[in-house]
Amino acid sequence: MAKQNNTIFWIIGGILVALLVGSQLELFVITGEETVKRSYTSIVDAGSIVNVMYKVEGASGQWGVSIIDSLSCPGHTGVSRKIVMISTEGTLKSVSYQIPNEEGLTCTFGGNYQFGDKMFKTFPSQTILTRIITPVCESNADSNNNGFVDRTELGVYIDKWISGTVTRIKLGKAIQEWVDGC
Repeated sequence: MAKQNNTIFWIIGGILVALLVGSQLELFVITGEETVKRSYTSIVDAGSIVNVMYKVEGASGQWGVSIIDSLSCPGHTGVSRKIVMISTEGTLKSVSYQIPNEEGLTCTFGGNYQFGDKMFKTFPSQTILTRIITPVCESNADSNNNGFVDRTELGVYIDKWISGTVTRIKLGKAIQEWVDGC
């Protein structure tokens, strides 16, 4: 029985020493001063995938952080991600988000993170914009370069075809651009 008590005593003593020495060597210390930064390209094409980089700063030794981040876009279903980062995997993590296929959209990221059992910290709200893509007209019928062939420009292009300065193929392209809105 005395041998068993000694064994238990040594195990408990070993654990206490490991905790005391480990904390002194910062092997597993979470101070509450650690932060996570979120970065990404803020203007993207509609329908694209955005890779968001999460970066842990100010952490040392062994640590773990849980992240809940959400992307909301007006008129679309929001997306929420639960992410865990631990010291053995490094301080960077990339997570992909699908952006809705709508031009001129402003989406917003919002979320929080928590190191160990410390207080939750809130990410600053950040936006991501989808580009408005102006189509390029290939026929040169778009004389004012506003991104589409209007009826007046098509009429001028027809006159150029009649006078022989534009080919039938280019006129056909101009008509298609007028119909489709190049």
